[in-house]
Parts: sequence; C-alpha cells; structure tokens
Amino acid sequence: MAGGGTSKPQLSEADVTAIRATVRDIRIAIVSADAKALLGHISQSEGLSCTDTQYSYAEAKAFVQNPRSAFHQSLFDTARFRKECGSGYPAAYPAISEKEFYASANKEVSIEVVNLNWVKVTIRSPVKTHYERWLYLHREGQAWKIGGGSFVIGNCTCG
Repeated sequence: MAGGGTSKPQLSEADVTAIRATVRDIRIAIVSADAKALLGHISQSEGLSCTDTQYSYAEAKAFVQNPRSAFHQSLFDTARFRKECGSGYPAAYPAISEKEFYASANKEVSIEVVNLNWVKVTIRSPVKTHYERWLYLHREGQAWKIGGGSFVIGNCTCG
C-alpha cells in the first residue's frame, strides 16, 4: 500500500448479514425486556466493560437478573434509571433505558471494523434527545457476540 499505511480487514457479505441479524435480535430482546435472550448474545469469553472496569459474563448475568442493578435499569426501566442515575446525564440527553432507545431507533445501523474479530455498530434514533448507542461485537466462531463497552453496567455512567 502506498504511503506505508495499513488497511483494516474487510467484512464478508456473510459477516455483514450476520452482524445485522445479531443487532436485530439484540434489539428485539431489549425491547421485549427478554433478559434471557439478551444474555444469549453476550460474549462469555470477553464479558462487558464500563470505563476501565471489566465484568465477566457471570457478573453481567447477575446484574441483568437484578432489577435494582444499574445494568438492569439501564436496559429495561427508564423511570428507575432516570431516578437513580439521571443526575449523571446532561439535560440535552437525559438518562433513558436501552428499551426506550431501541423502541424508536433507526433500523439501519453503521458497522465499523475495529480489527479482524471486533466491530463497532452505531445505532441512531430520530429522537433528538436520544444519544446514539454503540454495540461492540466480537466474532466467536460463526457468531457475533456483544462484548466490551456496549452498555452501562456496574455504575450509573460509563465514559
């Protein structure tokens, strides 16, 4: 390559199709508040993270099953999430659950290759007060699983 730069790996059409299907299934699980289905999409090898804190799959599972946890509230319960964590969010983008976000989010997503086994999926909403979301997906065999800093987990805010 001219200039000595490096290029990111390209996704196959099969990968793009699988990623889009995975994001669709994640959206359905969140909007229907189906914690079990969502857990099926979380990487058991990579877990999740929030800022500099890493959480194992087992920890994520325990949080998602506990309605009092910030993770559960940030996923499914706007009222409780706003009450418990709203002070950490600007008025222009108030604390809302992923369920509320995904219920109105655009169906089309953008996919950015991070490296051979990771992609960053950006989801946007037409609602001006809904800040865009990212899902980091990790290739595990033929599947793509959520990993890394994809959600608010452990505390009220990440970042």
